[in-house]
Amino acid sequence: NFRCENGPEIEIGVRRKNGKAEPSETDPQKPALKIDINEFVPGQAFSGKVKLDLENGGDSSGGTSDGGSENGLREGFSWFLMNEAGVVASRVAWVNIWINGDLKGLYTHVEQVDKSFLVDHGIDDGGWLFKGPSNEQRTREGEPNPFYFNWYPFDHVSPEEPQPADWHDQTPQRVDMPQVLTVAATTNFIANTDGVIFKDNNYWYYDWSVFPEGQQPRLYLPWDLDTTLKKTDEAILGRPHNNGHMAQALLRDDPFFQAQYYQTYNDLLNGPLSLSSTQAYLDTLEPILSPHINADPNQTVGSALDQFQMVRDFLAARTTFVTNALGSCSDGSCDSSETQCTCPADCGTPPTSESVCFDLADDDCDGPIDCADADCALDPACEEIPAPNTLLITEIVANSPGSPDVEYVEILNLGPGAQDLTGWFILDDNNTHDRCFLNGILDVGEYRVVAGIIDEFSVRYPDALAQLNDTQFDSESAGIGFSLGDGGDEIRLFRPGGPGEVFIHGYTFGPQGEEIPFGYVPQDSDAPEHIVVPTPGLNNGLSAARSPICINEFLTTSQSGGIDDWIELFNRGAADVDIGGWHLSDSASTPDKYTFPAGTIVSAGGFLLIDETELGFSLSSTGSEVIVLTHADGETGQDYLDYRLQFPDVTRGRFPDGAPYWASFASPSPGTYNGCIVENLEFVLATELVWDAFPGTPRYDIVRGELGLLRASTGDYSQAITGCLDNDRTQTNWVDTTTPSAGTAVFYLVRVVETECPVGTYDSQSTRQWSRRDESIAGAAAACP
Repeated sequence: NFRCENGPEIEIGVRRKNGKAEPSETDPQKPALKIDINEFVPGQAFSGKVKLDLENGGDSSGGTSDGGSENGLREGFSWFLMNEAGVVASRVAWVNIWINGDLKGLYTHVEQVDKSFLVDHGIDDGGWLFKGPSNEQRTREGEPNPFYFNWYPFDHVSPEEPQPADWHDQTPQRVDMPQVLTVAATTNFIANTDGVIFKDNNYWYYDWSVFPEGQQPRLYLPWDLDTTLKKTDEAILGRPHNNGHMAQALLRDDPFFQAQYYQTYNDLLNGPLSLSSTQAYLDTLEPILSPHINADPNQTVGSALDQFQMVRDFLAARTTFVTNALGSCSDGSCDSSETQCTCPADCGTPPTSESVCFDLADDDCDGPIDCADADCALDPACEEIPAPNTLLITEIVANSPGSPDVEYVEILNLGPGAQDLTGWFILDDNNTHDRCFLNGILDVGEYRVVAGIIDEFSVRYPDALAQLNDTQFDSESAGIGFSLGDGGDEIRLFRPGGPGEVFIHGYTFGPQGEEIPFGYVPQDSDAPEHIVVPTPGLNNGLSAARSPICINEFLTTSQSGGIDDWIELFNRGAADVDIGGWHLSDSASTPDKYTFPAGTIVSAGGFLLIDETELGFSLSSTGSEVIVLTHADGETGQDYLDYRLQFPDVTRGRFPDGAPYWASFASPSPGTYNGCIVENLEFVLATELVWDAFPGTPRYDIVRGELGLLRASTGDYSQAITGCLDNDRTQTNWVDTTTPSAGTAVFYLVRVVETECPVGTYDSQSTRQWSRRDESIAGAAAACP
């Protein structure tokens, strides 16, 4: 059993990280631990996490021979510096651990990198996470990575032929280079000899799109900082190593990215990694941690005073060494006298990627950092990459009267341009099935309908033939293709990309009634649902949601525990509905886990609440879960929701009640109207920005500023904020008619001043969103009072 402070006890799994079952001389009393929160209770989470890493201050083997709690201070502080440097990295805390009532000492709690990590750091969790360099797959296990790319020097490949001429410009499209360079510089500063730039070791990488159409380049993440803050004279490019990380090859062999690395290093030394900053961090931590270090019965390195002094001495010596190694580039600029920056005296005529001093700012605000962001001039050879088109699967029919089923899949191109569908294909939930390839050009606003069997579809829906694809997906009678499952399945859309494919859009679905479509109605809704009539090749807004009874709100977990799983149904129709005999479940394959008693009536505009004690099952809070509402026949779906990771005491529900739009609520409202939205703001890019307040937020502040300045700031955000544009406004509508100058990106902070909901400002009250940057912005001189 596990308990944090005075919280409830929960049943968990615990194991020693080094795999030893018994104490030993090198690992006597304070083992490094891995806590599996959901090992024995499926769906259980602690503060939104399912795994906890508790480091004991020993080396990577899990022992305590390498420095004891001294190393615990070093490791925790190294993670602290990674976060201060602006790296997307695991957060850290120090905790006291008792086992069976005995204090084992001070541990370092390092955030586990998993799907909840991605969500907490504002990253889409639908991609492929790997632990490098062994390429252990940690998300979407068993599914091939469609975003894999063969690009020197990443993925451990060497070019068989010279890189393309635009290699420097393409690389930041494929890899998040600011993250790579910042991780490399910070890793070097803390002298982590077991990490990137020193070895091909201890990193994660995350693929969630692909060059050139994708919007998110590969993200590299640090891992395991247990051999840090020791060697003060480590070379700033690392030591040549027979298995050096790709970052080392990139920075040693390429003057272009080497210059960016030096610039990144200088920016850090003049900001969050300056000696004054790092010493100030220690000044804050020392009075907090010292009593616990001194009370640790298993620490062997000396007093807290001694341990903090060791770290202070390292930082002073390391800062001096690195500053001298970087030379005169420490002022953050490059000129002809500063050869270590590999920058020439001028930009050249015409300027090129190799002959221009670059910083790490997206100066033209187009997304990537490329030759258009040169400090000196724009390279005329640099071409902008057009924005990718957005294609969605808007409607399907998976079941119809008779045999065979007249199935179809409808695809809509939302633009911004026409799309050549060559190489694109759809597929069900089975990767071994034959793909159904698309064809032709799909203009903006046009539909493509892919039929299961073209001949059958043509008879049933003759008005949709103009949008019909040339190929069909259901040829199982001939041993090829696939069909959509009547009892539930998945439909996915892919496009070609490199050596694999790129997932574009798709969704799962539950039991399907005969000739009842499933899709988005209206087409800008947040989740698909059952539709009244099929509209192949037409706007779904011509139809409507089929069932008056809908899943309206649900909760999966709370901090207090107990009975905290519940589902709320809502009758959005004009008449009472008898749902006696209907079913509710968390499984599409077993839709009848719970059956409503005979005579269960949901009145028009009324709610029905049911919790886990009645349901007989609990809802997972870790994602990849569904809620299925079916008719008494167990085959006709009434409502279906596939949801992701949920957080304690925050519900997910429709807003307004019964609407096709979903939001999160900090104040659950079981059995009554949903309100007080935490998230669900939409921003529309146009010549003016319009913001409508939600009910319950009569007063708010709005702050505007330049996004580029905000990104470049390291603590003083007043220069990035233009001031309070609107203070304590009582109207529910506000319009900014100011058009930003060309090449300028503008941000807006909408801050609730008074609300019936207990939420904070900027992001939300949730600590998973509030950050030091938010806090600093709030204190900036130019912000609203």
